[in-house]
Amino acid sequence: MNAFNFFTNCKTADDARKRYLQLSKVYHSDVEGGDKETMQAINDQYAAFIGKSRAAADVPQGLPEGILCLPAKLPERPACSEEEFIKLIGVLVKLPGIDVELCGCWVWVGGNTREVKDQLKEAGCKFAAKKAMWYWAPAESRGKRRRGSKEMSEIRAKYGSRSIKSSDE
Repeated sequence: MNAFNFFTNCKTADDARKRYLQLSKVYHSDVEGGDKETMQAINDQYAAFIGKSRAAADVPQGLPEGILCLPAKLPERPACSEEEFIKLIGVLVKLPGIDVELCGCWVWVGGNTREVKDQLKEAGCKFAAKKAMWYWAPAESRGKRRRGSKEMSEIRAKYGSRSIKSSDE
């Protein structure tokens, strides 16, 4: 059943979201007749569709030149305005020797961050010691404790990853 595409008729992210809710009511493992493997396939296809639909969106106005791969809207961040996000990216792209990456609605900063840690703190970034990277999260996801930590490779696979700036630029 993994070869079946559950989201073939979906044109937008909203269509996919509605379809996902319908499918989860039928195939979730907690529902009678539900199947864990099928639900995992649905989750994977939904994540892939949402990643594709965001990649096709237009780039917001007001970004520094050379930034081509940002989402047009920030649908998962009602507590974060586009202006705040654009200001953060504007600060980060000017810092020397760092890598800036979008994973879902979080911004991850790696590379040679030791020299610019004060600027990262001022921009609202926090340090993730286990990942040895700085991150910025929208206000709505701050303070939510999640059990278990994920490696960056798992985060990239689950939410997608877009490099905004690498230290060699």
